[in-house]
Amino acid sequence: MNREIKFRAWDKFNKKMIEWNDRLDEWMIALRDKYNKTEERNHLEFMQYTGLKDKNGKEIYEGDIILSKYFDERLEKYIERKAKVIFEDGCFQVKDKQFWQPSLYNIMTKGWTVQVIDNIHEATEEQKEEWGL
Repeated sequence: MNREIKFRAWDKFNKKMIEWNDRLDEWMIALRDKYNKTEERNHLEFMQYTGLKDKNGKEIYEGDIILSKYFDERLEKYIERKAKVIFEDGCFQVKDKQFWQPSLYNIMTKGWTVQVIDNIHEATEEQKEEWGL
């Protein structure tokens, strides 16, 4: 399986997401040079693209908060879960305090509907608490 390798970055100083574009490398080098003179060297937190897109065609990155929905035949109703996308044990996983799936790809190929609703850096503390993250 071939997938596009790309990243986005959370700028801890400016509290904003830097999306991937042609100028990102240039911008990161300038920031690195600026902040290497300070004690805080890890001002950018990189998140890798999973190679997957949600139901609306939005790219899914690690650190994204997703709403997943599936039909539970046993209960005869739809189940919704909010969880964070993480990279662990060599794959992108879906995790919250009560819910864990070993693979984002796995849930998407088993008929679950997945939608990106936020990311871990821009969600409020209340949202994180509500979602169990």
